[in-house]
Amino acid sequence: MVVLSFRDKLWEPPFLGFYKVNVDGSCCGGSLASEGVLRDSDGRWVTGFMAVANDANVFVAELLAIKGGLELVQRYEISFVILESGFMDALMMVFLEKVMLVMSCAKFTF
Repeated sequence: MVVLSFRDKLWEPPFLGFYKVNVDGSCCGGSLASEGVLRDSDGRWVTGFMAVANDANVFVAELLAIKGGLELVQRYEISFVILESGFMDALMMVFLEKVMLVMSCAKFTF
């Protein structure tokens, strides 16, 4: 289970048994950086990542950071995680893509 969370305050540890991935993307002059950190429920650092690229904007940088965070979750086979970002539009895009995927796979009966 992945919970998407908007970060608008100081970092708080996740619930017991959960992990938290904090991600951030930034852009300056067309170059971007995407980074993230994975911590356990005690706030201990597990791992992190950073990526750089050219010819992008801050929205793309944040989406790449979210993608990198989800890849960490998959690589470490984590079942319960909160993915936290400060960019609400990017979080909403990921959420809506998930909803559309679920709806396209659902079988409706009337």
